[in-house]
Amino acid sequence: MPEKFLFCFNLKSGAMAMAMINLAFGIAAIVGSSIQLCYNDSGEDKIYLIGAIVMGLYNLMCGAVLIYAIINGKERCVLLYMLFELVNLMVLSIFCGMNMLFKESLLLTILFLICLILWYNLHCMYGFYKELAEYNSVKSGVVEISYNSGQINPLMTMPERAVDNTSV
Repeated sequence: MPEKFLFCFNLKSGAMAMAMINLAFGIAAIVGSSIQLCYNDSGEDKIYLIGAIVMGLYNLMCGAVLIYAIINGKERCVLLYMLFELVNLMVLSIFCGMNMLFKESLLLTILFLICLILWYNLHCMYGFYKELAEYNSVKSGVVEISYNSGQINPLMTMPERAVDNTSV
């Protein structure tokens, strides 16, 4: 499990960068596809542009879930983000991988390479999830002291009778 995000950032900063990437990609996909949709008359291209708008909205939702998880420290929301992003990257990687061969587009090839980097970033998000889950499982400020009170009767050496746990 990675301890650094992209080998140099801490995991929380990397998670925030992933949220910003999702938000930026979502806004770019919505705005760019909407502009192209206004000027395009081809039926086949309209399907791709509407798909890009839907993926942009999906990315905005993914980014919002991750920002909520980071601000509130909810590891389950990070897990939810990871599941959403897994679906997102699978669809995007398959789409770019298939179409970059048939359409010979430089933009799709670059997007496919970016997807490869995002797959590694998703692996780093698992490290952030584990770190956040570990942090949330520790109860800060509570120290347990175990002590034996007086002489212990050998017949009463059951743990629940011989040991008293007191929180300080």
